[in-house]
Amino acid sequence: MVAFAQDLARWDSLAGWRLRFETMLPEIERRAKRAFRGVGPERLDEIVTAVAERAFHVFVTLAQRGKADLAYARPLAMTAIEQVRANRRAASMRRF
Repeated sequence: MVAFAQDLARWDSLAGWRLRFETMLPEIERRAKRAFRGVGPERLDEIVTAVAERAFHVFVTLAQRGKADLAYARPLAMTAIEQVRANRRAASMRRF
């Protein structure tokens, strides 16, 4: 019974984390679209999704460490954008 209560508390905290991230998601997407405005529209959705995924990963890592209160949309977006840019640069270098 105790294990069930712990699992329930864990899922409640995960739902809270998700809701908090969802409130930040529009700003993260807006910043990603602005950062990659030179990319063609056919690739932009894919890149914005990659930025959102990376921002969520960083957010979950902070939340697991008990630091979800320190997470804000702008730093999450900027970190994720830099990671996606670095990944795209590395991928373009592999072609040659």
